[in-house]
Amino acid sequence: MSAISRFFLGFRHGYSVQKQTRLQAEAARKILPIAKSGSKSAVSEFFSPVGKALPVVLCLLAATGLVAYYGNKSGWLRRTRKVVVHFEASKWVAGELRTCYSFPPREKGEPTSLICDTHTNESHVLEVTFWGTITTGLEVWKCKRGQASVTCKLQ
Repeated sequence: MSAISRFFLGFRHGYSVQKQTRLQAEAARKILPIAKSGSKSAVSEFFSPVGKALPVVLCLLAATGLVAYYGNKSGWLRRTRKVVVHFEASKWVAGELRTCYSFPPREKGEPTSLICDTHTNESHVLEVTFWGTITTGLEVWKCKRGQASVTCKLQ
């Protein structure tokens, strides 16, 4: 029997709206206790805490990324690198402050050498901690020498 003939068959035998609502109410009575019982599948029980924690984790990752990005741009985060420092060791004692200059390469934007004494050819590879934003131009730093390191703040 085709769908069209079944459609018209309902009109011939007296299609009843009351009969349909009675069947719907009967089906609802059978389905409702199942829905109220609260039985969950193993999959939904597993993903329930994950679904609640996911937005929190995503917000934390976004906040960490923003802090790292803007902290780096603003100079709040320090950068420690091994850098060639030009100075005469006998004339710069630990704890002393000096004005130094850096000329970073164009590719990376990080200084590869620090000039703290223009009257010497002596150079040392030291751990240098930079505080401040580093651009690709000439930078003027106020540096303090430690025993095996130098700490520089942008002027």
